[in-house]
Amino acid sequence: MRNCIFYSLVLALLFLIGSCKDSDDNKTTGATYDPNQPVTVESFMPVEGKLREKVIVKGSNFGTDKSKVKVYFVDEAAERLSTVIGIDNNTLYCLAPRQLPGGNRIKVIVDGKEVTTDGTFKYEQAQNVSTISGSASKDGNDDGDLASAKFKYMWGIAAVGNNTVLAYQRDDPRVRLISVDDNKVTTVHPGFKGGKPAVTKDKQRVYSIGWEGTHTVYVYMKASGWAPT
Repeated sequence: MRNCIFYSLVLALLFLIGSCKDSDDNKTTGATYDPNQPVTVESFMPVEGKLREKVIVKGSNFGTDKSKVKVYFVDEAAERLSTVIGIDNNTLYCLAPRQLPGGNRIKVIVDGKEVTTDGTFKYEQAQNVSTISGSASKDGNDDGDLASAKFKYMWGIAAVGNNTVLAYQRDDPRVRLISVDDNKVTTVHPGFKGGKPAVTKDKQRVYSIGWEGTHTVYVYMKASGWAPT
């Protein structure tokens, strides 16, 4: 009987210790955000990296609530929101978003208070080559989605931004519009055998001169859906 009581007390004590440990594990460690104090950024590392690079930002008064913290990487075109993956009052852990290449600043906003780094983060664009449409083993003139479209010998392309390309086909000539975002290939100028296209700086127009006949110059404008005029 005494042994049963003893073992029962031991089990109860172990359960109590375990419960206290679980409670401690669920507590948020570190100082909380103080609205009466400034938010500061002292340093960050690494100072260069690629997309989804893990970046550590050191400073003070970040708090421990991720919902109140936003981190932006600021390039010449826009402020790019980063994903915050961890935080304590003096350290932020975030992932570098897609940016323009070059030296970009990091902006931290905590509960409406913002601070920007003095130094810059050098963003390096990863270069890669991949097939977006067509197949080397199957040629043709089929329009459709990127996976099913077919092409013949291409003479030139014009990259006009927003993942859109005008492709100039030499064999069985025509001009094809390839839109990666729309997952679509369409023929915008059938029967035209054009020379190498030229794109304006603002990417609103593309010019191409015909190889044959009177060598007509055509202009393709974004405003008109890239139809030739």
